[in-house]
Amino acid sequence: MTGTFLNVGTVLAGTLLGTLAGSRLPTGIQQRVLAGLGLVTLVIGVDAALAWRDTNPLYVLGGVLLGGSPAKRSASSGAWRRSETASRLRFRGVGRRGCRRAS
Repeated sequence: MTGTFLNVGTVLAGTLLGTLAGSRLPTGIQQRVLAGLGLVTLVIGVDAALAWRDTNPLYVLGGVLLGGSPAKRSASSGAWRRSETASRLRFRGVGRRGCRRAS
């Protein structure tokens, strides 16, 4: 249980730090930090995958597929909602930038 609280605390601290300092960093630095975090995540994932040598790879494949399906559905439903909202606004005479068109 201590590990859970430690994880929640570090995530909240990282979120606070990123929110406060992230917008002040130049775009190049932001991209480098994001790429570095992605590489660290990749290394952790490869390390965990190598630790599962005696596990059937179909279990891992099934977990990835089942975990990715809800994420894809939620992302695509968000895009659907945005396009539906944009269509409704255009139908009412509101242009892409939120300005009413001249009639």
